[in-house]
Amino acid sequence: SRVWIYAADQEVPGHLENNVQEQIKNYTRHWHSHQMPLRATGDLLHRHFVVLVVDETSNAVGGCSLDDSYRFLRALSDFAGVDFLSRQYAYFQDAQGLVQCITLESLREKYRHGEINEKDAFFDTLADTLGSLRREWVKPLGSSWLWRYVSA
Repeated sequence: SRVWIYAADQEVPGHLENNVQEQIKNYTRHWHSHQMPLRATGDLLHRHFVVLVVDETSNAVGGCSLDDSYRFLRALSDFAGVDFLSRQYAYFQDAQGLVQCITLESLREKYRHGEINEKDAFFDTLADTLGSLRREWVKPLGSSWLWRYVSA
C-alpha cells in the first residue's frame, strides 16, 4: 500500500482532534481516481500527522486524485488552524515522548548546541509505503534523511 504523510507545524487542538479524524475517515471513504473508488484509509497520528493510505492493487492514485487530496488538506489545515502542507519542519520525540516540531534551518544549530543528538527519535515524513511506515517511520536522527542537514 502507498502512503502519504502530511505533518502539521503544531498540534491539532485537542477539542478538534475527533472532528479532524472523522473528516479524514470521511474523505478517504469517498476518495476516487479516474471516477473509480480508491481502497483508502487515513488517520491523524500524534495530533500532528495526517497519514493517507491507498491499496493500489485495484486502482492506482492519479494526478487528479492527488490534487484533490491537496485541496482536502488545505481545507483541513484551515479548519484545524495548522499547516499540514509545509515541508519546512522536522519532527522528533522528546524525552517525555511528545512530538516536537523544529524548522529544518534550526536542526543543525540544535545539534551543535547538544539540544538533539544522532540517537534522538525523528519521524520520517518521507515514508511512502505501509511497510516503511510500520518499520521505519520513527528512527534515530543519524539514520534519517534529515542527517544531511546536520552533517553538511
